[in-house]
Amino acid sequence: MNAKELADMTIKDIAKRKKKKDDDFYAYKKEYSINKKRGWNVRYGGTRW
Repeated sequence: MNAKELADMTIKDIAKRKKKKDDDFYAYKKEYSINKKRGWNVRYGGTRW
């Protein structure tokens, strides 16, 4: 394995980890916003006053 192949593998690995991190972040934000709405919005399982 030469230096160029190693660099390509490293770049792909970093990109894969960054995509996973971004997906985890967006999933957390989506879940957080739904849980926040759940307290007051009937559509998301909240209570009717």
